[in-house]
Amino acid sequence: WSGRYVERACGDLRRLSAKLCSLAVELVSLCRSFHRTCAAHMRAAIHSRKCGVRWQQKDSGEVAIAFRRQVALAPWTAADIPSQVGKLAVVTGGCSGIGLEAALALARAGSDVLLADVDTEASREAVGFIRMRAPAGVVRHERLDLASLASIEAFAGRLLNAGRPLDLLINNAGLMALPRRETTVDGFEMQFGVNFLGHFALTARLLSLLRCSRLTRVVNVSSVFSQRGSIDLGDIQLAKRYRPWSAYAQSSLAMVIFAIELQRHSDARTWR
Repeated sequence: WSGRYVERACGDLRRLSAKLCSLAVELVSLCRSFHRTCAAHMRAAIHSRKCGVRWQQKDSGEVAIAFRRQVALAPWTAADIPSQVGKLAVVTGGCSGIGLEAALALARAGSDVLLADVDTEASREAVGFIRMRAPAGVVRHERLDLASLASIEAFAGRLLNAGRPLDLLINNAGLMALPRRETTVDGFEMQFGVNFLGHFALTARLLSLLRCSRLTRVVNVSSVFSQRGSIDLGDIQLAKRYRPWSAYAQSSLAMVIFAIELQRHSDARTWR
């Protein structure tokens, strides 16, 4: 009896395993279909999103800022970058991620690239990585700590003393969702201080070099979290209530507003 029972149990297990495998195949197919549907809806949402800055009165009387963006997407790859020969580009946070890929693409297009990062060793490795893949490019690194206004001043001072016009500044470096509230050397909430205030100060100090270039560009790298962000002017340092992702969203939103305002001032003053 025990042998027949074991045999029957084994048969049941084989049938159950076959059914589970079949369900798994169906689930994978369903997930792929769901992913394609979500991607299509996301593209449609990005195209249709309204743009603007909204001022919102809170119950406490404090004013917050919310942002919704409008993006016109077009097919584009790094191969579309025109020749950058003779131009100088500064990329903050250029030793990894988006910054590294941007620096590599610019070096391949002929630009002289300066990686600005707090991690000197990682920057050296990034320079070697780029030189291997773009041997004709000129790439170097300088230490820059966006959590320190003194470091920003020293970095900008070296470029100002060199006097070379700056053609492209990519404000890319950033911190994301620090679990506990930290502050910069100068006492600012860390994510707001590094992601936004540091880049604001850097851009302001380099503005004279940027304006010396005939076709200059400033690129502010932000995040989709800017759409969830708000800036509470009554607690901009988040000293009363710190939440990691809210702090990150606030800094991302600030970078978008900074880009809009910089463009507005450029248009009003006919900057090039």
